Order: sequence, then C-alpha cells, then structure tokens
Amino acid sequence: MFAKLDSLKRRAAAALRLACLCGAVLAAGAVTSRAAQQQPHPTNQQPPASKEQPPAPKEQPPTTPADELKPPAVLLKPAGVKEDLWATVAASLRKHYRVVILPPAAAKPAPDAKQNGQTKKAPPPRPSETLLNTLRSRKLTNCTLLAMGDDARTAVEAAVAAPEVIKALVLVDLTGPEDVAAEGENDTDSAWKATLSKLTAPTLALYRADLMLGVGSAGQYLKATGLDAAERVRVRRVDSEAPILKTAAAPVAAKITTFLDDVRAGRDIAPETRQKTDSGLSYIDQIVGEGASPKPGQTVAARFRFRTRDGRDVSPPGAMNINWRFPLDHGLTDGVFEALSTMKPGGRRKTFIPSRLLKRSSPSADRPAPDAVLDGQEDTMTVDIFLVAVSDDPPPPPKPKWNASREKTVADGVRTVELTEGTGPAAQDDWLVSFADNLWSASGHLSRYKSVENPDRGVLKDLGDPAVSAVAAKCWPAGIRGMKVGGERLIIAPAKAAFGNTILPSMTPDEDIVFHVKLLEAKPTPAPPHFPVVPEDRLVSVNPKLKVYDVKIGEGPPPAADGAVVLHYAMWRDGGKLLADSTIMRDRPFEQLFKALMPALKQALPDMRVGGVRVLHVQDPFGPGKQGLKPGEWVVYQVELVALMTAGEFEAKSKPAAGSPLQIAPEVGQKILTAP
Repeated sequence: MFAKLDSLKRRAAAALRLACLCGAVLAAGAVTSRAAQQQPHPTNQQPPASKEQPPAPKEQPPTTPADELKPPAVLLKPAGVKEDLWATVAASLRKHYRVVILPPAAAKPAPDAKQNGQTKKAPPPRPSETLLNTLRSRKLTNCTLLAMGDDARTAVEAAVAAPEVIKALVLVDLTGPEDVAAEGENDTDSAWKATLSKLTAPTLALYRADLMLGVGSAGQYLKATGLDAAERVRVRRVDSEAPILKTAAAPVAAKITTFLDDVRAGRDIAPETRQKTDSGLSYIDQIVGEGASPKPGQTVAARFRFRTRDGRDVSPPGAMNINWRFPLDHGLTDGVFEALSTMKPGGRRKTFIPSRLLKRSSPSADRPAPDAVLDGQEDTMTVDIFLVAVSDDPPPPPKPKWNASREKTVADGVRTVELTEGTGPAAQDDWLVSFADNLWSASGHLSRYKSVENPDRGVLKDLGDPAVSAVAAKCWPAGIRGMKVGGERLIIAPAKAAFGNTILPSMTPDEDIVFHVKLLEAKPTPAPPHFPVVPEDRLVSVNPKLKVYDVKIGEGPPPAADGAVVLHYAMWRDGGKLLADSTIMRDRPFEQLFKALMPALKQALPDMRVGGVRVLHVQDPFGPGKQGLKPGEWVVYQVELVALMTAGEFEAKSKPAAGSPLQIAPEVGQKILTAP
C-alpha cells in the first residue's frame, strides 16, 4: 500500500513540474506577442483593421489652464444628428464657462443577476443615471446642463436626482410625456409632474413658436409639458422652424446668455421668482405678457384655476378651459383684482392669496363679504391666472331688477323670469343649443359673459354636468328648457345650485346669482352613428395598444406634423356604449394642432388622407383607469379626417371672438319691474 502511495506522489510531482513548464512557455509567448504589437509597422504596410475597433471620439475644443477654473457648461448632443447644432451657443458661453459637449445619454445594459439558480435579466439603468455617472466620472459637478428634445427630459430627471451636480438647466424644445400632453390639467398625479415639482435648479425653457400648441401659446406650453408644476422656470418662445438651434441660433444663444448671466450674478430668475406685495399677496410670474396692464373699467379675458391649501381644485367648471370675460372692477375679490391689475396680456401668474384678500373692498349692502371661502382654512388659496386679452369695451350692463311675482320656479332653487319670447323651435334636453349669456354675482359684479359672436354651445342635458361638458352650470338645463330660439330669459339660482361646491371665491354658496340668457340655436342632435364592428383579423396592429382599420381611403393630402387637423369622431366603450364626447353628436368638428393630439391619434393619423374614415381600437386612451374607464379597457373610435390647416390658420381661428355682453332693452327692463 505504501509503495502505491509513493507512486502517486511521484506522478503528482511530475504533473506539477509539467504545468509550471507550460505556464512559463505561455507567459513567454504572451510577452513576445505584446512586444511584437508594440513594434512599428513598416511604412509601406498598415496595421490590420479591426471590425470591433470603436471610432475615435470627437475631440473637445482645446482648453487652457484658465478654462479649467471656469464652471462647466455641459451640452448634450442630440442623438442621430451629425452637425454641431450647439456651435453658436457654445461660442457664446466660452467667455464664462468651460464648454463640454457630450453624446446622448444612452443607457448601458446592466449585468445579469442569478436568482434561485436562474439567470435573471437586470433592467437597464435609466438614461438620467447614465448621464449622472458620466458627469461624476469626468468631475463635471456644479455644472450648467443644456439639452433639447428627449434629452431635455433626461436632464430634468438628472437635476432632480442630483441637485449638487446640476446647478442650472437650459431646456430647448422640451416635450412632456405623451400622457401629460394628451391630458393636460387632468394629469396632476403623473410621475412626470411629481418630478417637476421637485425641480429646484433655475431653469430656462425655450420652445419653437409652432411646437405642439401654436404660436404664442406659452401658457398652453407650460400646461402640456407639465412645467407649470415647477416654480423656478423661465419660459421663452422663439420664432423659428426646426431645428431651432440652427434656424434661430443667434436668438437662442442670446436668451441663454441672458439667463445664465442672471444665474451667475445671483440675480432673481425673473419672472419666476416669488414676489410679495404690501397687501400680503405673493405671486410667481411664469410668463410675462406684452403690452399694457389692464386698468379699472377695462374688460379682461382670463382663465383661472383655484386650489385650496390641501390641493383641492375648487374652480368653476371650465374655468381653465374657456375665456371668462368681465370688467376689472372692485366687484372682484381684492386679491384677484390686485393680481390682474399688474399682469400683461399673454401672461401667466401663479398667485397666493391670503384669505383676508378673498373679500371685496366694496361688498354690496345686502350681503356680507365672504369669510369662509376656504372652508375655515386661514392661510392662502393658490390661483393660477392666464390673462388672455384686455379691451376697451363699453361699460357693462347693470345687474337687472325685476318684480318677484314674475319668477317661475322650474327646479329646486332655480327660477326664471321671461324677458322676451322667441319665435323659433323650443329647446329640448337632447337637443343642441347655443346661447349668449351674462353672469352677475349678488354684489352686481358681471363675473362672466359669452357674447352672440362667441356663445356657449352643447347638448342641453349635458350642460348641467361638469363631468361631461367642459362648460357647465347645473341650473342651465332647467332654466333653458322650453325656451324658443330668439327668446331671452333670466335664470336665478343660489350659487351652489349653479356650480355645486366649485364656485368663484367672490361668491358664497347661498347667494343668488343671475344669468341673462339669449337662445341663438336649438336643433335635434344628429342621429348617433352605428357602432363599427370590425373582425379582429381585419385590424392592423400599430402597437400593442393601438389597432386600426380603414373604412374609407381618402383622396386628399395627409396631415403635416407642423400643421393642424379638422376631425369628426365618435367614441364607444366596450360593448358599444357611445360616449358623450363625440363631435358627430355635437355637430361640430374638432380642430387641433397635430402635435397637440392625444398619443393614439398622433400614431394613427400620419398616413390618413383628407376624406378618409378610420376605426381605431385604443387601450387606455387617457391612461389606465382615467376618465371613468377601467384599467386596460379598450375604446373604439371612428375618425374622419375632414380638412387640414396650417399652424397660422389654426391660431387665427382659435382667437376668441370679443363681442359685447347682452343688453336688456329699456322697455323690457321697465316691464319686468311690474307685476304680470
């Protein structure tokens, strides 16, 4: 046994000596190979090209020792663009910054991980994480970051995640995620808005005049990108075509230089810095308009959103979707009056109004000033104001007076007074109606009016439901029902019977408000379209959440990405239930810039032609569980491409018609003061 053991030991020792000898030979070979690679090649020969060899990185502009002392300005080069679009901007920054141009922040695949003995694919890091890793590895901290397009969203996420790395942002042609662009104000809970609300770095947002929402529509740009959730954002419009960094290089560079001069000098990033007045009102001007501020007695057209301290939206229906026209007078609450008085047309202001300023300087004798508009919250209300226009209209009509015996009760708390009887058809619940109207609060202030040139319109029964109609007053269906076209009527109701719990701060729930209504049109609603049944094998899948089928191929031109479309559409839920939001039922087509369409329409329409009709099957068109739909529910659209417009034509057509408030004829005013 011992002899056998000695034999095994001798074999092991021999094997060890052989392994050492082989290792030495291999090592020598490796050294020889490396030495051979380091030998210069003959002049008449080139080293063999390697297919795996990456291209040499583009050299950065040469730096000097003085440049190394400057703070870095990092420019993200757009993906897929060969030319240096940042050249003009970079040249303007080199006086004060060390300019560094980086390629797009592409996410690198993460190493696979093993779990329970199985290889699990690890999700790749977010582009913002990759960008931050690059900045840190190159010691580019305390930097200013400039980005455009999709890279701009990456830059925002990186600035929120690492404010110590990114101290200022410049965003060019930022577009919000599809859900924000499609839903606007309804998407307050989106992750994107939550990210923007944490953005602390001073930010400049530049956008093309034709981007998404039309020339001059800076307020809508804020809304659609979600930037209205951030407070330190300066928005500037640039008149140019794509690409903005090439066709408007000089104006873009000038705006960026001015912004960074303010940041570097520690000056306020006007107009976004919060300012406070002597009265205690404070505000952030997200957009400064142009022209003169309104004066008392002038008519203003504005949009509003009212929110309490705990975030509840208590705006009247449609307050941010339509223009409210009213005179600037002390019938408004003190805070709203003061805020509007220093704004300029086209401006957007986030105003913080203390509860004591949600009162009137001159309340009417028959009612006290409201003290409880905040439900007992003794701090502030946040009021977003978008001042659309200012005009010198004639003095507004006074609040009418009438003999109480002329009132007719038509619903709980809702009364009417007949002014003049029309001669046309009488309005019915299922009919389409259009009407001009004035609205007075109890104090006599003309809170809003819609003129004959720019009336309210919709299916009568829907006009009382804010969940269905963007413009709604609960008292309208009962008050207008039975009116004849051409007729005029007063509708009197407590504010809560008109607007429920969402009333203007200048009103109290139980005060009587007065509408003066003139019925301009009443006609039966068009017959509902038939639900389009398309076999599953006929549908063409555009993506996992969108399938299409062409009912009719159009013969006109296709839509342009920088233009606007005119559409007729109808919508059905699973099972064929027609949704109220259908232009066919409203007998009025839908007009919008192509870039502002909801994502499904933007994906489904590019190859359609005017005159074409297409059926769309869309899953979660407004986002999972949004707009009363179940998560994962499919909605069927039937879309007809009626016509096309340029962005300029759309802007001109979208401007609100002014007109004047309704006036009560003197003889009618005298008649209603007497008993019938």
